[in-house]
Amino acid sequence: MNMRMLTAIGVALAVFLSAAAVESTYVSSSGSATAPYDSWEKAAHDLATAAAETDVGGTVRIAPGTYAVSETIVLDKALTVRSADPETDAVAPSTTILDGGSACGIVSVRAAVSFVGLTFSHGSATGNGGALCVTAYAGGGGCENCIFSGNVVAAPATVALAGGRYALAVAGCSADNSNPVFRNCVFEGNALEPAEAEGVTAVLCEGVLLGGKGESTVEHCTFVSPKADSDYAVAQFGSTQKALTVKDSVFELEDGEAWKRFVFADQPSTVTVANCQVR
Repeated sequence: MNMRMLTAIGVALAVFLSAAAVESTYVSSSGSATAPYDSWEKAAHDLATAAAETDVGGTVRIAPGTYAVSETIVLDKALTVRSADPETDAVAPSTTILDGGSACGIVSVRAAVSFVGLTFSHGSATGNGGALCVTAYAGGGGCENCIFSGNVVAAPATVALAGGRYALAVAGCSADNSNPVFRNCVFEGNALEPAEAEGVTAVLCEGVLLGGKGESTVEHCTFVSPKADSDYAVAQFGSTQKALTVKDSVFELEDGEAWKRFVFADQPSTVTVANCQVR
């Protein structure tokens, strides 16, 4: 093998390595924003940039802080996205905030993404996903120790769509093996806006709207005060979902009669509610 060939191989290998994704990336406002963002010192300044450099199945760690989201972040590969204290690696959900500025939905997910220890705040959308919209989990994913606060979702104004099902956090999965879990999450201070379409009432969900063909679980979550007869905390939609289990959760409702609407189901036989408190 001559020197010219060795040089060519070396150049090709260097290009490959520089383009390869890494297992862990970091987000921090104090990072230098140096690709591939594989340390706190070189951390990216936003989730979308770091996620693009993260290997499938890898982890994006986000330092405490408020991160403005001016355009919906699209995640299309399996990842774990979590808050992390740079010193201890502990999650910090109340101080690690993705803020939509009341201008857009915050995250759109098209793969098995798990969110851990984050606040989704001031997201806004007409239709689904003021905070989080999932079109495919493909095997897992979900949210753990997350807070959804100050978000808005509005039903579309057209009569054809105004009577649909819409929510702040949505997991609508087309794959049979999609089994998202929402665990230890809090939904509070969010707003729901029905459409002004005569004779049509939407089902609006302040919490999680789950559907598709898989089995979904909501556990150890807290939902605070849906305000109107068409507002729910958890909803199941469609006719293809295998099962939705809601357990060990708390529904804090201002109206004493509101217990009637804390869970909505298109297919009641698929929904199990166990060991929950309504107060």
